[in-house]
Amino acid sequence: MDVFETGKNVYFRDGDGNLLEIITHNYVKEGILPSNGPLKILYLREIGFPVDSVIHFRELLVRVLKLRLDKVSDNFTFAIGGTAHAVIPSKTRKWIPISMFALPPTINVSFGVTNSIFIDEVKTCLQNEGIIYESKGDGELYFKIHDYSFGLCMTNFPKRYPVY
Repeated sequence: MDVFETGKNVYFRDGDGNLLEIITHNYVKEGILPSNGPLKILYLREIGFPVDSVIHFRELLVRVLKLRLDKVSDNFTFAIGGTAHAVIPSKTRKWIPISMFALPPTINVSFGVTNSIFIDEVKTCLQNEGIIYESKGDGELYFKIHDYSFGLCMTNFPKRYPVY
């Protein structure tokens, strides 16, 4: 377990090199979001998206999803929106702390959004980028960026909750 200024974390790795990091932050207020599933997890904060071109992928996330960037380099970047952190390493960068190359996971990532205006803005951006999408009513949007599947879904959380 590592202890850092604002919390603690612990890493788990399976034989295939899949990495799970559990992080606790001192500043996260309990009782705002309901816990979910058998492990009573509040939310999944970080997902790794190993890519061939970190620069191209992160810039698409900024243009399409309006994410902000942190720890920007040519082979690693965080793209952040609300509580969601896209961890974007190059496929040629070894993953810390396991010293293995990051392998692209097969995942479907869904972001909860609080209004349909944002979904409409994302649709426009996807059209401008030439990215195919599927819309299911006013409250759902699905698309792929670099073989990663994304979804935007309306939530019923009040706007003060830390959703995207």
